[in-house]
Amino acid sequence: MFGRKPRTKSLWQVEQELDELRRLGARQVFFVDDNLIGNPRQAKDLLRFLDHYQKRHGYRFSFGTEVSLNLAQDEEMLDLLRAANFGWVFIGIESTDPVSLKETGKTQNLREDPLTAVRRIYAHGIDVLAGFIIGFDNDTLDTFEAQYRFITEAGIQSAMVGLLTALPRTPLYERMQREGRLIETDTTGDNTGATTNIVPKTMTLETLVEGYQALYARLLTGPEIGRRLRNKLAYLRNPIYGSGYPLPQRLAIISRLFVRGIAPGGLGHIVPFLRTVPLRFPGQIPLMISDWIIGLSMQRFAARQLAPKERDVPGIEGRIAAFRSAVARAIEAGRVSITLRHGPITRVVVSFTGLIDRRIVLASARYLSRLLMETQARLTLRFHALEPTRLNQVDRLLDRLKAYGDRVSIMADDHLWGRLAVDTSVFHLVLPDRTPHAVGRAGA
Repeated sequence: MFGRKPRTKSLWQVEQELDELRRLGARQVFFVDDNLIGNPRQAKDLLRFLDHYQKRHGYRFSFGTEVSLNLAQDEEMLDLLRAANFGWVFIGIESTDPVSLKETGKTQNLREDPLTAVRRIYAHGIDVLAGFIIGFDNDTLDTFEAQYRFITEAGIQSAMVGLLTALPRTPLYERMQREGRLIETDTTGDNTGATTNIVPKTMTLETLVEGYQALYARLLTGPEIGRRLRNKLAYLRNPIYGSGYPLPQRLAIISRLFVRGIAPGGLGHIVPFLRTVPLRFPGQIPLMISDWIIGLSMQRFAARQLAPKERDVPGIEGRIAAFRSAVARAIEAGRVSITLRHGPITRVVVSFTGLIDRRIVLASARYLSRLLMETQARLTLRFHALEPTRLNQVDRLLDRLKAYGDRVSIMADDHLWGRLAVDTSVFHLVLPDRTPHAVGRAGA
């Protein structure tokens, strides 16, 4: 999507940014790179520099980054990551099926058994977060069981499983287009919900979505969170990760975890939690606490985002009927249009054109926030030919909907992007794509 020429920062730039982060009091730093070790020589130069930087400043930072799975075959790189205080890495494992890995071009994942590779990374004290994909042409119903088994045995707590999605201007998108297997959708870059823009090859879309929902439900019970953590700690005996917080804050975090996360789950959470307390290796306690927070957070996310949606349809239609009535004049004037798209996930598309006044914003904020609060619907807001003097009304609407931003996508005319104050850490952006037949490109 962005060309094949890698762009790198100089060590001087990295040092200046870290100095500023230290000044601001930061402790956790994410090196945002699709593959930090893509150029091994440059990566090792960077890691040696970071090792010296950490020594000079008392190991102020705990680092994390994204790498490829072939990291496990480079002992020097693993040692350098540990020396620089990288507590975790995110790896796109995607699949354990060799055919699917060849389909996606991830041949580096075929160099050895991926479970062996993950455990070798653990042995260096580095935690593994991982991404997985379901929906390759070779995937069948057995794929769901294979993904569950690997994620469990590897002990990957932050297992981000998504459905294969085709991004515009990629070979996959072009192939799906040629084969007539593209589904029109407003969020072609969002695979965090039970939806995709690809027609599966070996199963129906409904079967794919149901299997995906069932996999997440299976992974995120209290006993399964505990089982993965025990499997991880058996190999990650000396984790680099430490909380980095003073003792009072650590005690407060543990207290909130138990009161808000463990205790409400009853024995189904309490017993698995107690079974993961590492009495023999107390240095694992910060990682154990972190993993339970991750597991329970993903549990709530899945309940909100991925639960079967059929029961929501009557509630959605009722909310939209009330919304239509509240903005009937604006609809008649062509300033507001509302569309429902039913499917595995119901999507509501609301388009605003021309003049948006305070009355429209208040009605939209009221009914759309109730819709998102009471149902699992996804919402897309489209802004077209807006009066520049009324953009502050858009800001007010988005402010009212930000609590549900992970289910809200924003689309707008080109000339509005520089003026709209859209928080991209909250909402999904769908930027205009200028290639023929492209539906849109999700921004971040």
